[in-house]
Amino acid sequence: MPALPHNFPTLLRRGDKNHRPSVLILGAGMSYGLVPLPGPLLAAKRANAEAALGCTSGVPTDPDPPAAHLYRWADDIWNQLTARGDQNPKLTLAQSLDIPNEKRWLGCISTQRNTPRHRVVARFAREGLWHQIWSLNWDCVQESALENVGIKRRAADGVMPWPTVFNTLVTAGECAQMGEANSIKVIKPHGCVMALVDAQQARASGNVGLSVTLSERFLITATELSSLDPSAANAPVQQFIFANVLASLCSHPFVVAGWSASEKYFLDYIDTGVRPVLQNPDRQPPLAVDELTVIDRQFQPGHASLAAFYNKNAATAHVDVAQPGFSTDELFLWLQALYAVGFLRLRAPAIDHPALDELSAEIEQPPNDLVFIISWVDNFLPVWVRLCWKSRLVICEDRNANRIEIDDVSVDRPDEHIPWTLPNIQRPELTAASRLLAALHRSGNGLNWDYGQFPGGFYRDFRLIIPIPVWASDPPNDLRGLKPLIDAIKQHGAGYIEQVALVFVGPDPAEVISDHAKQVWKQLVARDLSMARFAKADDIEDIQLENL
Repeated sequence: MPALPHNFPTLLRRGDKNHRPSVLILGAGMSYGLVPLPGPLLAAKRANAEAALGCTSGVPTDPDPPAAHLYRWADDIWNQLTARGDQNPKLTLAQSLDIPNEKRWLGCISTQRNTPRHRVVARFAREGLWHQIWSLNWDCVQESALENVGIKRRAADGVMPWPTVFNTLVTAGECAQMGEANSIKVIKPHGCVMALVDAQQARASGNVGLSVTLSERFLITATELSSLDPSAANAPVQQFIFANVLASLCSHPFVVAGWSASEKYFLDYIDTGVRPVLQNPDRQPPLAVDELTVIDRQFQPGHASLAAFYNKNAATAHVDVAQPGFSTDELFLWLQALYAVGFLRLRAPAIDHPALDELSAEIEQPPNDLVFIISWVDNFLPVWVRLCWKSRLVICEDRNANRIEIDDVSVDRPDEHIPWTLPNIQRPELTAASRLLAALHRSGNGLNWDYGQFPGGFYRDFRLIIPIPVWASDPPNDLRGLKPLIDAIKQHGAGYIEQVALVFVGPDPAEVISDHAKQVWKQLVARDLSMARFAKADDIEDIQLENL
């Protein structure tokens, strides 16, 4: 199995000690394959940019330039634009590289899912596992993942008992939002493509001042990224942003994902403001085993400097995602499964504890072989939870003590997420889910089912099994919680399905489900599937949980 320094006990709230949300910092490695890295960006855009701007650079032309060449080239171009009197050289430079114009930088919302690493980070944000998210990337890929789990940008905070809004903090004016409760903070000290888009609109409308303000934190020159311009370093916004991260790192674990730690100015801030607190022998609470985690393909010199502040090294801090079969996506999917099985075990009937304990032991460290729970948690469990909530089978109040109604729970996006951890409420849907998971494990057939092709169902050999929640009320007249499954049927075509069966599941193993209730559910499923082959309730079978 892949070698790890720990299994994230603090982040995942495992055991009974020192549970604190972590500060997450995202670097270019998290966006690998989605937007170009600095070197390839320069190689692809340099010639056209110089021709359009009428500028040149002394940086050597290289078909495969290192990242540093982009930043040195940007220095040269920015200086020339400034000398000729360009009112907004940062925006002009960004436009010459097509950064605010290409959709890949925006991470646009669509019906498609984000990468596993980004959607798990977004789900963990809704679970309350991140104290703050720092992104040194210009792109909005992670922000689009937040929107796809139901956390909205620039929206009014609702009254749901979980975060519904995220604030991206780039400019001085936006930093006032740092103290807002019930919102996710995404801090982007190197700038954001969305701010550049807004800057374009401001410039087009004649508001040059706003355009400059929105663009000025687009950090791309070597001068800025090595030590920051003195005027920027002394600016109130700069001081506020970094004073905040220093205070956070003094008391919260630090997860570094895809960041090479090459920005000397950032390391200097941590060295002077955080290291003395971390290395205080009387510090309380003591440093956790996962106080610092570096997720990267290589342990770079900057990582070594950072680790030294925590009295750590590669062996105790580095999660190597270059190991065979263990990419950043696989890491986050494993973390999600490990987190979920812990909460399901807490809710499970005693009879299912042994099966869940076996499953938990199988993924205590990232497994060498495929295990079904990874896909089951990622694809099935969120849809199941939404179905139960949309069926009014979970009673929960919003922050104003009003009951959450069906229409309060959105199912518009495929990864809309209801947190698995909510305090002080009954979670019968998680108890029922634990029964499903235990039954699949005992059957030995868990790996034989496909949980991704028709989310919310189990599929193999042209047979679709749909788990149905049944307890405490009459069947609802609303199956919108199965929207991802029904959308998948429309996408793939009904020809993929020759048999449909329902398995009725409740939280109580002793509860008997009446034939009438089963018939009503079959009628509802037949209606919503809209498939000629299964137009009537009698066309749909039902099976027992132990026969999965």
